[in-house]
Amino acid sequence: MDPPSEGRSETSSFDKVIDPTNDQGKAPSITEKKKKKKKKKKKVRYTQEQILYCIGNPEELPERRDTPKLTEALGAELLAKLPPDLVAHLRAMDDAKEEGKARRKALIEELRHEREVIYNIRDKPEDVLKQYYAKGYAEYEVIIDDDDYEDGDQGSRAAAH
Repeated sequence: MDPPSEGRSETSSFDKVIDPTNDQGKAPSITEKKKKKKKKKKKVRYTQEQILYCIGNPEELPERRDTPKLTEALGAELLAKLPPDLVAHLRAMDDAKEEGKARRKALIEELRHEREVIYNIRDKPEDVLKQYYAKGYAEYEVIIDDDDYEDGDQGSRAAAH
């Protein structure tokens, strides 16, 4: 027998194809096939109800800038010099401010939920209204799978993007 030459490896290329650890010899799985399917984009108009919601709520509530608490701004030395009833009042003001921040944050989340989930408005109201005032209507994109497109059941399975 001839010893293996320097340029050859001891295993043949046939062994590499059948080797279960080699990914190249495997057939693509079902999930890989689904990933390769193209998704089509389609423009859909906002309904009049959605546009009226945007007119009624034209902008999102802005987040308030974070300011330090009064008791932190004054410092421990100055608070020690002040009368206890005044320090208690300052702390009560700080607590009320924190409660107000929490209520505002909850309100912002509630309005965002209402807009995105209940009314299904994915864009900012300002952007929807810009389109509406410029063109007389506003649109958004939906992504449609090839299977859905072929079945003709586009509207119920379209995922908003």
